[in-house]
Amino acid sequence: MKTFGQPAVAIAALLGILILGGAVVPRGRLFIPKGRSAVLLAALLVVLSLSFFLSYPVNPSMWPGHSPWSKSAKQLTQWFVDGAVVYFTVRFVQTWKDFRFALYCCFIGFFLSVCSAGLQIAAAHSPSSIAAGLMAVLHNSGMQHSGRLDLLAFEPSMAGDYLLSIVPLLICGSFYWKSHWWTVFWSVVSLILFCGTFSFGSFGALFAAGLVVGVVYARRGSKGLLVGVILLLSVLIGAAVSSSKGREFLGDRITQVLQNGLGPSIPSFSTRQRLAGAEAAFNIFLDHPLAGVGVGKSPFYMYRDYPAWALNQTDVEQSTFGSYSPDGAISFNFFVQMLAETGLVGTAIFVALLLSMLADCYQSMNAARETWKRRAFAGILFALVAQIIHYNAMTWLGMRYWFFIWGLAICAPRLLSQRDPRMPVRRTIFRRTPADAFEPQHVKAIS
Repeated sequence: MKTFGQPAVAIAALLGILILGGAVVPRGRLFIPKGRSAVLLAALLVVLSLSFFLSYPVNPSMWPGHSPWSKSAKQLTQWFVDGAVVYFTVRFVQTWKDFRFALYCCFIGFFLSVCSAGLQIAAAHSPSSIAAGLMAVLHNSGMQHSGRLDLLAFEPSMAGDYLLSIVPLLICGSFYWKSHWWTVFWSVVSLILFCGTFSFGSFGALFAAGLVVGVVYARRGSKGLLVGVILLLSVLIGAAVSSSKGREFLGDRITQVLQNGLGPSIPSFSTRQRLAGAEAAFNIFLDHPLAGVGVGKSPFYMYRDYPAWALNQTDVEQSTFGSYSPDGAISFNFFVQMLAETGLVGTAIFVALLLSMLADCYQSMNAARETWKRRAFAGILFALVAQIIHYNAMTWLGMRYWFFIWGLAICAPRLLSQRDPRMPVRRTIFRRTPADAFEPQHVKAIS
């Protein structure tokens, strides 16, 4: 969950070049993904690349020593690394066997997150223990003492965002080859971790996505997922009101929104900071509506478009412009950031890509006749919907799991027509009636 620039990413990139390169180019032919979503992703990367060359005057006194061009180059590199995650996922998930292997790798990451949560709890319980010393080495930046689970991420909201990509896969049963009790156990573990982050935005995203996907899935005639979603929402609501942390970070903030609305007068600093960043980025878009200011360059134009009410609030102004780096000047909203940096052109393609991936998952889930396939596609759809909703509160491109889910969504139509040899095929045996008609006698499972 570390951001781009960490040594681990450099090692992963080197492995990708040295080891995966031969598989990407089998027999000298480059693998080119097909389908509507793949084309839209390629178009988005082209638009982002072209936006790099956009140039508008900036205030030279803002963040001296930092160049819009270097910031743009880093952001564009981020996009291509994330695009590579989608590409490799689509390249290697060719069959259901590959899908199982991909989710095994995903689960390994989740298991390590569970271990990090245990380490964090042990360190908090005994500050002078070995666990506390190890925690200090592993988690040397960010909000270490927030009293919430952060899974070694920079802040708990990032941990909540990560679990938005894990909880749906477990709840819906996308690990379809595993036993029912295995699914139940790890679903409960993931929910406990999720509740421990007390992330307001993540809770809202999972709540809304759970309702949407639960109702959609129930229309297929299966009420099981809808019941599961209701139980999930009950757990989330219970967590919001049953603990002091839940009341502080969830219950009280919901009350503040209901009493004050989403405006400058809301007491929550985090909410005011996010509102100010989004409003500033939208103002940048209004100044440059067609093509934006260029990928990664929006922080250099944010001060002049920052809302006056936010500049008059010391805590918001200092957190955004009080450092010597433009890294604090962010919009906290992926959609508004796309508007500011790529304008209507890039945002239209971005939204079309998201809708295309949603359609791939939804159509595959509806067309699947096997229950296990519907569960697999429902998990991907659930995770994708939750991600898209949470894009209204997140902008960091270092979240590789976003793009892993994107890759699985693009793979869905290809997997629909295939079968997994590990799963039994159900065939209906018909018998002939005296009236020379045929009626079903029983269903037989054939491995």
